[in-house]
Amino acid sequence: MRFYAVSGGLSSNGQRVPVEGRALAEHTPTPHRWSRVVKSKGRVVLRISQIGWVKVRLPGRDETMTMIVARNPDSDVPFMLLTNLPVETVADAKHVLRFYLRRWECEEGMQFLKEQVSLEAIRTFRWTAICRLVLLAAVVMLYTAYD
Repeated sequence: MRFYAVSGGLSSNGQRVPVEGRALAEHTPTPHRWSRVVKSKGRVVLRISQIGWVKVRLPGRDETMTMIVARNPDSDVPFMLLTNLPVETVADAKHVLRFYLRRWECEEGMQFLKEQVSLEAIRTFRWTAICRLVLLAAVVMLYTAYD
């Protein structure tokens, strides 16, 4: 995807220069450290990331957006997140990343319910049976996620 970098990114005649998203992410400095505790394969692990952000504009749009870039020591590819929420400080960037991580957890939960419990194949049940099945599936999902 192409962006226009808001800070810098101007040619000599004042026109905005398009930049590829990945190239912009690779050149965005990530001086701020962010650590969080996650559960991975039944173990509690401390994940450390470096984060930074840059203001961008999408082609054909006037609003300024923010691309948050996070780098993990064990990955060569930077994580990029585009948001229209205002990001001015490290706390703002961490707040947006937490929003995204929470949303991702919800998506994984719904995927679990659809794939493992076959929740989409319940069209022939009565409403009370559907409610009971969803409740049971949520309890199973909570139990397996707690481990």
